[in-house]
Amino acid sequence: MAALMQGPAMSNYNVAKAGVVALSESLLIELAQQEVGVHVVCPSFFQTNLLDSFRGPTPAMKAQVGKLLESSPITATDIANYIYTQVAAGEFMILPHEQGRMAWAIKQKNPQLLYNEMTVMADKMRAKAKQTTG
Repeated sequence: MAALMQGPAMSNYNVAKAGVVALSESLLIELAQQEVGVHVVCPSFFQTNLLDSFRGPTPAMKAQVGKLLESSPITATDIANYIYTQVAAGEFMILPHEQGRMAWAIKQKNPQLLYNEMTVMADKMRAKAKQTTG
């Protein structure tokens, strides 16, 4: 979902993920005539080894991401099953998490609403970081 939602304090990660979506969109168009199926999967947080390579701005951010991973309502198996059904249905954009699908729908209809929410989130993160360092 980092490709679609651009959460604060994750710029490098967001850009990398957005690049994958852009590449997938390009391939979808370029390979259509050859009847090659292209799908892009944008899951939200679920338990993975993401923290092994996570390079956030603060240890607190890493801890926060860890909590998000651990509290995911769906498993990697759930995500795999959802991907399987969506690929079989011919879907391009595959969003396994219900909250991710809702957030994506909001962004498509009213992007400013999401930008405002992310700005508030960034402000809260900065204030919390300032409290712990200042």
